[in-house]
Amino acid sequence: MAKRRFFLPSALALLFAALLISGCTSGPVLTSPRDPQLELTLIGAPVPPTVLVTHMTNSPDLAAISERVIFERTDDINALRQGIDAGRIHGGMASTTALAVLRNEGAPVQIVDVFGWELLYLLSGEKEIDSWESLRGSKVAVAYRGSVTDVIFQYLAAQGGVSVGDDLVMRYAREPLEAAEVLAGKQVQAAVLGEPWTTVAIFDGEEADEPVHRAMNLQEEWGALLGTKPRIPQVAFFVTDSLAAEHPEMIAALHAALIDAADWAAADPDAAAADAARLTRLSEAVSAESLAYSGLTVVPAAEARPELERMFQVLYDANPELIGGKLPDDGFYGE
Repeated sequence: MAKRRFFLPSALALLFAALLISGCTSGPVLTSPRDPQLELTLIGAPVPPTVLVTHMTNSPDLAAISERVIFERTDDINALRQGIDAGRIHGGMASTTALAVLRNEGAPVQIVDVFGWELLYLLSGEKEIDSWESLRGSKVAVAYRGSVTDVIFQYLAAQGGVSVGDDLVMRYAREPLEAAEVLAGKQVQAAVLGEPWTTVAIFDGEEADEPVHRAMNLQEEWGALLGTKPRIPQVAFFVTDSLAAEHPEMIAALHAALIDAADWAAADPDAAAADAARLTRLSEAVSAESLAYSGLTVVPAAEARPELERMFQVLYDANPELIGGKLPDDGFYGE
């Protein structure tokens, strides 16, 4: 495969992603008195969906009640945990599973909205794959044995009548693009990746004349096999418990700002891609396609809770530590 031209975030950023915009609209700008002492710090990983958080920093809803809104870029879970513990980080975007782990470890975090619902895909190269049956007999690459991605894929495969070991051989990679590289190199017949690595792999394959393509949308498979909506609650906007308790008006403002950011990205995808490219150092073309294939619908935590708990139960049954050892408590959903 040709040498990649893109700077890629480190491994933890695999926990973040998504952007398929809903038709929601926010209410009027909030008019609560501005708190001159409240400086809001939001955090996000250097991946395309974080562009929604950076856009939120210019929200009139937040400006109406906060003196200043700051964005910090990081893909370090320890930095996130330390910032929360120190009271310096007030909210931001993270994967739902990372937030569950943090909550169960004692970090005072709660979800405001789930907004990343569609990021996992099965890629294939030469082999024609369009169903679980057509995947039978294949070697499948995935990054990180026992990861959330691995568990969800194996769960769906089993639901689809295909079992690892008997019908599939898994090949584990040290990072997402290693999984893509062994697919392009024809060492496996398929690879499971999340955005933005799915898009990066496709662009790299085109450049190297080793094409790969999205063969299966795992969110659609989730919905079909489980009899639920074709989406998986993977990315959320969170706040700290103290912010929610001390500034409840801020939670409504953040929700409104997130909806506005999603509407902006849907209405002006070129601008969203340009901002994402600056944030991630991916190309604008990769950023645009990744956003288009990531999937975002802004859903309040209480409404998303049944879908979150369904996914958490699947992960818990495979390995409780993937969500911090137990299902999150009511406070995780702002209840």
